[in-house]
Amino acid sequence: MSHDPFGNLEDWGSVLVTLKELTDRSQLDDAQEGIARLIRYPDNWRLRESALLAARQVKEPTSALLSAVAHVLEDRGTFVDARILAARALGDLAVRKSQTDGTPAATRKALRATLQRQLESPEAPVLTHAIEAALKKIGPSRASA
Repeated sequence: MSHDPFGNLEDWGSVLVTLKELTDRSQLDDAQEGIARLIRYPDNWRLRESALLAARQVKEPTSALLSAVAHVLEDRGTFVDARILAARALGDLAVRKSQTDGTPAATRKALRATLQRQLESPEAPVLTHAIEAALKKIGPSRASA
């Protein structure tokens, strides 16, 4: 069961402590709702980037978490550092999602499409490399996928 243990995000110091405790105890899967909220929170780059790093360790990602990560990647108004972290997280999460629940072909295709769209416009080379690495992790698209 996913929950949100983070409380008031303006008290970001305690939020970071809670996130570290959950990471250290391998309890990130239980807090995916909250991690997605941290990722969507635009007012503190440190919270967002810490949540993106933590998200990479989630073992059974929810669709809501994947969606929050994908949104950061797609948002050209977001700092490139956060978009790089999002690309890396999306690659890791997509692989785990398909391993744990046999991700439907439509979901896998949508994740690939999200990443592919980002390659259609010029980006910083380091972001392009992160996107390409995520695509390699997800694997080739298949006619049936």
